[in-house]
Amino acid sequence: MIFLSLKTLVVSISKLMEKCVAVQLNQYLNDNCLSEEFQSAYKIAHCTETALLKVQSDILMSLDNGKAVHGLGILGYFCGVTFNPLTPLSVK
Repeated sequence: MIFLSLKTLVVSISKLMEKCVAVQLNQYLNDNCLSEEFQSAYKIAHCTETALLKVQSDILMSLDNGKAVHGLGILGYFCGVTFNPLTPLSVK
């Protein structure tokens, strides 16, 4: 019984520390203009759904404008790789 109470306490303290570090890190990145414009993680009101909606919107806008949509270009949204068929892959 003591082990379960101790485990619960450690988990609670861990979550609290994680939240404190996340808040401080976000503040530092924002104050020093180090956060990426299109990064979804660790931002207020941003999540995976927000990122997927952005990708979907960009694909539909490209199709509406008559531009080709490359599979590797879409992949770049998720792994930080810039794709240009005329040049080698480059990491951002």
